[in-house]
Amino acid sequence: MKKTNQIKLLLLLGILLVVLSPFFFTRSLGWLDFTQSGQIGDTTGGITAPVVNLIGAILVYYALNAQIEANRIIQEQIDDQKKDNDETKRLKYINTLFLNFKEDVDSFHYSEKVRLRNSTGAFESINNHQGGIAISKFLDNIKFYADDPHDESTTHKYPQLREFIGIIELGNILIDKIYTEKIKNEDKKFYFEYLKHYLDFKIWPMFGEVSKNLIKQGACEQCGKAHGKIPVKLYDAMHNFKESIDKHTEALAA
Repeated sequence: MKKTNQIKLLLLLGILLVVLSPFFFTRSLGWLDFTQSGQIGDTTGGITAPVVNLIGAILVYYALNAQIEANRIIQEQIDDQKKDNDETKRLKYINTLFLNFKEDVDSFHYSEKVRLRNSTGAFESINNHQGGIAISKFLDNIKFYADDPHDESTTHKYPQLREFIGIIELGNILIDKIYTEKIKNEDKKFYFEYLKHYLDFKIWPMFGEVSKNLIKQGACEQCGKAHGKIPVKLYDAMHNFKESIDKHTEALAA
């Protein structure tokens, strides 16, 4: 606004000078007399030309400044748009990982044999579970999956164990991406709160109970961790998952 007022003032002053100068310069004012100086037009033109050129130069200067400012604003808009596009891509990538994790948890299957009795006697039946209940049943029987918790080949022997460890490791990757990617804090809070919900209600409760029952024997002499018969790879993945969620959720809430 200040520059606009300056331009208007200079234009008004320049117009006044250009319009009034021929009137004054073609009359004898005593102390200033151009009436005997030859061609009046040449004289007037010669006198007013510098003023006109000066006004033109000033206008060009302000026009260039205005163009520079416009270019700066356009560049900022382009940069902001690029930033928004980059953030959208990052959010889409995180959301894809999140949906994959959610689908893996919700679709996890576990089948168990149960012995039932009826009027004719005892018989075996297969109960199929899915989602949080399947995870609970699976973790309740985790002690049967490893005679040696440190044996890495255990995960290759039992497909469901391998699948579940893969789900938790995907969760750990997701946590790292959410926290390190440049996205808005409210988006980070949303994903961490959702992950904490899945952890608290679908994954951790039974694992926590199993851990309490299996670690009464104390710390492992080989690694110093109180993992009982829980495969160490699963034990580490689960604890990393819980600790990371709790830590980042508290950090974002602070």
